[in-house]
Amino acid sequence: MNQLSVQSDAMTTRLQDLERLLMDEHEALKKFDHEAVGRLSLEKLEVANQLGSLGKPKEQHGPLLERIRERALMNQLLLVNARDCVRGIIELATGTVQAGYGSERPQQAPARLNIRG
Repeated sequence: MNQLSVQSDAMTTRLQDLERLLMDEHEALKKFDHEAVGRLSLEKLEVANQLGSLGKPKEQHGPLLERIRERALMNQLLLVNARDCVRGIIELATGTVQAGYGSERPQQAPARLNIRG
């Protein structure tokens, strides 16, 4: 086995580890298990560091990388939803509106739009 195939096998193994971690993170996010999410974040960082030392993925890794990208996007959507849920609970409990995306922009009154010309 030559050096390139050994490195490629290590790349495949690490990418599969990352995919598994993303699947575990997905389940943790659905359960709002913040401890598991924190632990998985550290594990993902460790795998990312290992991947960085292996160089660039090869063309053969394309399908695996696509699955990882899709899983990461799904987890991002769950994270945004979880954040919004927590924000909503805080707003209900305190009666105040929490800062969110676009909160830095000044509030504008609704404007009437004439689309008939």
